[in-house]
Amino acid sequence: MPSAIGVINALTVIIWFTLGLIWGIFSLIKSKKSKSYVLFSMGLAVLFISFLYSGLVLDSLLVLFTESNLDTNIHGILTFFWFGPLVIIGTYIFNELIAMNFKLWLKYLILIYFSIISIIFEILLFLTHSSSIIYKIPSEPGQDLIDNILVFWTPPFYMLAISLFPGIIVFSLSFLYGGIKSSGILRKKLILLLITFAVFFGFGSLDIAIFPLDFFNLPKGTSIIIIRVFMIIGGFIFFFSLKEESIKASIKKFKSEEPSLIDILTETKSKDISQEKILAFREQTICLICEREIQGFIKIFLCPQCEALYCERCAQKMIEMSNMCWICDEQIDESKPVKQDNDISGSL
Repeated sequence: MPSAIGVINALTVIIWFTLGLIWGIFSLIKSKKSKSYVLFSMGLAVLFISFLYSGLVLDSLLVLFTESNLDTNIHGILTFFWFGPLVIIGTYIFNELIAMNFKLWLKYLILIYFSIISIIFEILLFLTHSSSIIYKIPSEPGQDLIDNILVFWTPPFYMLAISLFPGIIVFSLSFLYGGIKSSGILRKKLILLLITFAVFFGFGSLDIAIFPLDFFNLPKGTSIIIIRVFMIIGGFIFFFSLKEESIKASIKKFKSEEPSLIDILTETKSKDISQEKILAFREQTICLICEREIQGFIKIFLCPQCEALYCERCAQKMIEMSNMCWICDEQIDESKPVKQDNDISGSL
């Protein structure tokens, strides 16, 4: 019969896994509507992170409904198999969001390198899983969940260490830097992502690298409950970091087609943008709305009337909203009609 700690342990794992599936599928659906490959990749990353607990979930279901435990070999493979796909998809997200201004050949080189490391990890995991993974099995079958960790200094551990951990550090520092340099909604989103990385991966590493019950000097089961609860909280923070926001534009409101982290314009349209600022932003090739430096293959739009410079995404959003420049209110796309305030409000 499952113990009280075993039941709580099983329920926290199932809750986290279910939330991960919901948020991953939600991101995939939103990516289809917005045609965003980055958001699609984020959805896959969330699903892969959730699948890291697929072994624990199956073990939880067996404990709750059959009072037995999952086979240890299946448990270990299901737990660590998903790190390979997670590293590969994480590398793609890194290239698109953080290394977007890198040379194309360098981005391919980074992706190929981490893909090879991930493939080697998967091969070593299958060949050496009996010696690379150790398990803590309940004294009575079905009383509690099986716990497992990857043994330090084994070949799979080395492969994981040189791929996953550097990625976590680079992502965290990038979100911190981006949050400091940004403002408004974008800053809030990046800070939320940084907190997510600190909470989820910090506590998740404790769950994967050690036996939590042996690490903390706490009553049996208390530490693992704390870890799982914090990981669930990290999942909620991640959801709010991707959640759409209503963004004000003059006296009008609209919702962006993508989460504001991916395709954010601005919180409010400034009524007092000076000509000096327009000139300075144009000389520095900075979009006047989202204030991002336009580099690489990103297209730009230059208003023929006031010469305000916008990136392609912000220009497209202005065309969808009103088809007028935010500075001089001149028509942007001559092939499309200009929408007045009442036309816009009526379509929202």
